[in-house]
Amino acid sequence: MLRKLLIIFPHFCLGRGLIDLGLSQAVTDVYIRFGEEHSSNPFRWDMIGKNLAAMAAEGVVYFLLTLLVQHHFFLTRWVAEPAKEPIAAEDDDVAEERQRILSILTNISKVHQRMGYCPQFDAIDDLLTGREHLYLYARLRGVPAEEIAKVADWDIQSLGLSLYADHLAVTYSGGNKWKLSTAIALIGCPPLVLLEFPDVLECTVSHAVEKINPDEREEMKVSAKLFIVGSNSSSSTRNAVDMACSVLGVAQLDSVIIASPPIEDGVNLSLEHLQPYWEELENLVQSKKIVAIGTSDLDKTQLEQLYQWAQIKPNSNQVNLASCCVMPPDLTAFAKQFDIQLLTHNDPKELLSEASFQEALQESVPDIQAREWAPLWLLRYSVIVKSRGIIKSKGYILQAKRRGS
Repeated sequence: MLRKLLIIFPHFCLGRGLIDLGLSQAVTDVYIRFGEEHSSNPFRWDMIGKNLAAMAAEGVVYFLLTLLVQHHFFLTRWVAEPAKEPIAAEDDDVAEERQRILSILTNISKVHQRMGYCPQFDAIDDLLTGREHLYLYARLRGVPAEEIAKVADWDIQSLGLSLYADHLAVTYSGGNKWKLSTAIALIGCPPLVLLEFPDVLECTVSHAVEKINPDEREEMKVSAKLFIVGSNSSSSTRNAVDMACSVLGVAQLDSVIIASPPIEDGVNLSLEHLQPYWEELENLVQSKKIVAIGTSDLDKTQLEQLYQWAQIKPNSNQVNLASCCVMPPDLTAFAKQFDIQLLTHNDPKELLSEASFQEALQESVPDIQAREWAPLWLLRYSVIVKSRGIIKSKGYILQAKRRGS
C-alpha cells in the first residue's frame, strides 16, 4: 500500500526502479552460477515499467505546476487582495510616489526582467568557458541570435576577459570569476544592475601597471615571487598567477618563485607543507601558464627532498643572506650537481602584516570595514628587458578575503 502511495514522488520511482533492476540482475546471476538460464524483461509493468510511466507523467505535471507557480496562477485566483484602508489627504508628491511603488509591486515580474544581478557568490559553471557563459545567458535573456556574438564580445572587451574568454571557468581566479558574473549581469543593457560586494578583494594599482605590448613580449622576461600570507589553500597559487597574467596582459609567466608557506610557530618547514603548493605550480607549468618554478629559503635537506619528490624539478632556490653571510657549502654542491640556480634575497620574514594591510586598505577605501578583511597572498612581479638586463616595471598584486566568508 505504501509503495502505491509513494509512487507520486519521482525520486521514489527512480530509487525503487533501480533497486528492482538490481535485484532482477542478482537473481539472474545466481541462476547463471547453477548453469540455468533465467531472463526476464526488466521493463515489464511489475518491474520498472510502472515507475518509468509514473516518472514520465509526473515530469509533465510538475513542469506545468512550476510554470503556473512562476506566473502566480494560484495567487491571482485564490488569494484575495487585502482590503485597503482609505488614505487621508496627502501631498501630491507623496501620492505620486505611492502610485509609482504600487506600479512596481503590481508588475514585479516585468521589473525583474529589466534588472541585472551579480551575486556575491559566483553563479557560474566550472565546465563552461567564459564565452559559453555569455552565449548561454544571452539566449536566456532573449538577445536575438544574430546579436549574441556581438554582445558577448562587447562584454569580454569591457570587463578585460580577452585572455581567458575561451578558458574553462574552473581555471579562473576569484577576480576573473567576479568579472564574468558582472559581464553576465550586464547582458541586455538593463537599466538597473545590482552588484553584491564580493567576499574576495583583489588589489592592484591599475594606473601604475603597464601592460606588456604583445609585439615586445619576446623581448621581456616576466618573473614573480609569491608570498602566501593567510591562506591554507593551494588554489591561491593559481589565483595569483592568473591575476598576474591578466594585469600584465600576458599568457604566461617566465618564472615563479614561491616563498615558504606559513606554518605554526615552533613547527619546522617540511616537504608536507610545501607539497600542495608545488603540485599546483606543476599543474600551471603543464598548462603553460608558467615556464620555470623555484623555491625560497630551503636548506640542502629540504631542497633535496623536494627535488626527489617533484615531477617538475625546481630550477632555482633563493637564499636570504641576512640569515647566512655565505652560501652553505652542502647547498652549493647539491645545486651545482643538479643544475639548480642559487639566488639571494633580503625579504623580511613577514612581508605584509595583517595590521599594515588593514591600515592601508582603510586609507584607500574609507567606507570599507577594514577589520573584516585579511590578506591571503601577495605577489611581487618584475618585467625585465632581456637584451639589456634592466627592470622595465615592477609592482605588487594582492588578494584578501572577508572574514567568515
